[in-house]
Amino acid sequence: MVVVVMVAKLGSAVVLVAVMDVVAIQKTAAPSL
Repeated sequence: MVVVVMVAKLGSAVVLVAVMDVVAIQKTAAPSL
């Protein structure tokens, strides 16, 4: 059970970082939009 919770937290953290990266790329790559 503990391993499942750790994997879930790690997955959510990876998703959060990925979303932040996408937002940052969109803001820097397409400022004209």
